[in-house]
Amino acid sequence: MDWREYEEDVIHYFNDQLPESDPIKYKIIEIDKPRGIAIVLRSDSRELTIPFAEDRTDRDKAIRSMAIKFPV
Repeated sequence: MDWREYEEDVIHYFNDQLPESDPIKYKIIEIDKPRGIAIVLRSDSRELTIPFAEDRTDRDKAIRSMAIKFPV
């Protein structure tokens, strides 16, 4: 994993470890905050908006969110 990659690339890495029948789906939403986007993760009946800081996204929060809510 390269820490210069985008958060959605991290989601793809997680999906490579999950069964093809149960991938984590995601939606990137443009928002009016300094970070500019929100990422909503979905798998079956579970949904989670990654709790990024107001001013930036970060891969650590994305990874922790996926690991806790969508364990591999």
